[in-house]
Amino acid sequence: MAVARRVQSFNIKKILYCGNREKKFDKEKQIDQELFSFVPFEQLIKESDFVLITCSLNENTKNLFNENIFKQMKNDSILINTSRGGIIDQQSLYNALVNGEIRSAGLDVTVPEPLPLDHPLLTLKNCLILPHIGSAEIQTRNDMCQLGVQNLINFFDQKSMVHQINVN
Repeated sequence: MAVARRVQSFNIKKILYCGNREKKFDKEKQIDQELFSFVPFEQLIKESDFVLITCSLNENTKNLFNENIFKQMKNDSILINTSRGGIIDQQSLYNALVNGEIRSAGLDVTVPEPLPLDHPLLTLKNCLILPHIGSAEIQTRNDMCQLGVQNLINFFDQKSMVHQINVN
């Protein structure tokens, strides 16, 4: 429901969602119930321009997004996972992105976290991977701080950033 409240501001015409049951909308939560349609998963993946994964990881959702599912999605769809990395079969995602079965992906979670620097998903321009909240570990935050400092030094020395992302 928190995601639903946030995406409404983007002038979305309709929002499809699926799950174990249809949601009850609370009028105080400022959600326009008319925008929402509870649909089967198969309909959601076939019709959605954006697929936002917010489900829990369990036996039913492990590798839910796999080769078969990516083939059913629209070629211009965008997959966003803020849930758990194990919900996506990452090799199938890589293949789908390379073969144009889906347009792009944004991942807040992966298996493992963080991905090894030589992981194939990190080579793709149509896959953006962001650090998950798991980065709250003290050593990770210290390492992130060091990267930030090194990026500042590199900037003023007119050198490339440590982990530069070129957005064009």
